[in-house]
Amino acid sequence: AQRGQGSSSATGERDGDNGVEVRHGGTGLLHVVHASIGAPLKLSVEHHGKLKAMHAHCGDGAFFHADLLRLLLRYKHLGGSGFQASLGGGAHAALRAAFGVTPPELFASPLNARSVPFCSAFPDVDAPFGSIGSFLSFRPRRGSYEANPPFAPLLITAMAAHLDALLTRADAAGEPLLFVVVVGAGSAARKSEAWAALQRLASGRFGRATYDVPLHQHGYTEGHAHIAAAAPARMSSCASAIFVVATAAAAEAHPCTPATEASIRAAFRLAVPRKAKRATKAMKARHEERKQRKRAHHQKRGR
Repeated sequence: AQRGQGSSSATGERDGDNGVEVRHGGTGLLHVVHASIGAPLKLSVEHHGKLKAMHAHCGDGAFFHADLLRLLLRYKHLGGSGFQASLGGGAHAALRAAFGVTPPELFASPLNARSVPFCSAFPDVDAPFGSIGSFLSFRPRRGSYEANPPFAPLLITAMAAHLDALLTRADAAGEPLLFVVVVGAGSAARKSEAWAALQRLASGRFGRATYDVPLHQHGYTEGHAHIAAAAPARMSSCASAIFVVATAAAAEAHPCTPATEASIRAAFRLAVPRKAKRATKAMKARHEERKQRKRAHHQKRGR
């Protein structure tokens, strides 16, 4: 769709000559329609409002729906691999309180970013919504940032090298620079060279803390929340690891304490879905019941 002047229609919002129309699709979803595509692209009412606000901050409002169409087409084409789960609001708040973490998020998209600006993989379609480009081109000298990258080995390895270079430069200048890296830590990931690169960074002079978070003790915001009537939480599919790396100045300003760790673990647990919590409690109860039966059986045989 080419950009044109905005207008409106009785059936929904429309971008004039672009022919992009947004219609109510029911169940809290909107349908983004254009003659060049087949089935409408779905988007929740909440995310439409969020993207519109992000676009108003960073783009030209007259082109909002043309930019929205391009954005949704790109991520729909990526499918599941493009819908990366993200940290919940509680985790972001905990990292902000503990380490002073601020924007930009270092690995995000307009669909899951919580604020602008943010770093993303596709600035060609993401820039009108606040993307400042790839993290590998981002070179902060100070500040605290969160990185929750997809576990693509080449990307993780490049990220670790970039973090080390940034921290080395900032530390030499006496600047406070800190990164909190959150990655999946399943058995396959732990055998990769990417994991080895993270371990080298975490065990080096900038490593401040490593928190291993067990599978059933944390969750994330679902990657396809933008096409759900309500933003769903999801149980993590594997264990996760949290690495805190920082210059000396940042480590002094934001020390890693037991209280800090406890607050972060509690925040990650907030994203566990309620149904999963109930299921986990039921599994624990059944496990305890089996243990008691075994104990009673052994005691009876021992008489």
